[in-house]
Amino acid sequence: MRRLVEHHEHHGEVAYGIFAVSRPNHVLARLGYPYARRVQGRFARDSMRAMRSALASPP
Repeated sequence: MRRLVEHHEHHGEVAYGIFAVSRPNHVLARLGYPYARRVQGRFARDSMRAMRSALASPP
């Protein structure tokens, strides 16, 4: 997994990204693939929400 946070001081912009690749090898992982994708999507949303909250908080 790769996480990237960039702060462009000139523009005051912050960029945040997550990149991950997974290949289910175990039979249970393959059977639960739709659930795993849903959990991964939830993680992405929660992560973005946490980053926005952290940026909105005063230092």
